[in-house]
Amino acid sequence: MRHVLLLALAVAVSPLHAQEVPGRLPDPATGVMNGRVAVLVAPAEGSDASGWFAADASGCTVHTLTLNGQQKGRYPCSRWFQPPEAGPYLHWLEQGDLISQQTVLRYAGEPFAGRGLMVLKPMELAGRLRVDPAPRLNPGETLRILSLGNPKVSRSFTRRLAAGEAGTEISFPTGPALAGTFTGENDATALWRPVEVRAGERQTIAPRVTPTGTDLLVLMDRDPDPARCKARLKTRAGVLQPEVDFQNLYRLVYVWYDVQGGGSDSGTLSVECVGAARFEQQVRLPRGRVVTVRSEIKRSTGKKEPR
Repeated sequence: MRHVLLLALAVAVSPLHAQEVPGRLPDPATGVMNGRVAVLVAPAEGSDASGWFAADASGCTVHTLTLNGQQKGRYPCSRWFQPPEAGPYLHWLEQGDLISQQTVLRYAGEPFAGRGLMVLKPMELAGRLRVDPAPRLNPGETLRILSLGNPKVSRSFTRRLAAGEAGTEISFPTGPALAGTFTGENDATALWRPVEVRAGERQTIAPRVTPTGTDLLVLMDRDPDPARCKARLKTRAGVLQPEVDFQNLYRLVYVWYDVQGGGSDSGTLSVECVGAARFEQQVRLPRGRVVTVRSEIKRSTGKKEPR
């Protein structure tokens, strides 16, 4: 939580910011719509050392999404808007070959009390991802893309696309990205090895199921913790290391592709983290399938490791 609060403070707009960049931001006192607080999100330039300031918002769009993914919104950057109702919204900015990280905007919709809610979001380079229309999604399924490029952020950039959005292009942060199709129960049905998203370039993603072995996806939540963890999958064929090993403060993501059970249809998954209880679970490894394991890493009940 401390990490999230620090991030929020780093991009919060003060009256000083608005005065130092004349004309780029309206007066906070004008942030009212229908008698209630309005929201303004602007692209930022600067650094943690020198401070963050509003950047040119030409061609910039604010994207909002309810946490259940059901309600989307788009608004011009650096202008007041009002979400349709109170609640938490995932939001990010897109501006040409630039994009921001995703964070949660908690909009209360409270009566106006003299100031609107202003947020500055630092921008970074982006590439383009095109979703191959070949994978057919069943009703309720989605195609999800997870950024593996920045382990320092508290929430990894993620996009969810419905069946009707296949074949379209989206903006995405640079670095490796993992894609897969998922059921409404959040189980993966197909995966794709990470693609490298490059600034200004276009990549195509097309999740596929391995025809002979098993793909294993492990998603684990944990309390904020910078400690590194080690994951292993033991089968009759030997001990296997994950091909995808992504860890940030709140989440662990591991993927094994085309696992061959060595004559057995099961294996032992184990995850060990400093200062946390060891996780171990038997997993089935049916051929030609994707297996999804979701769990959490709990802190050890013994003496805590020093921070």
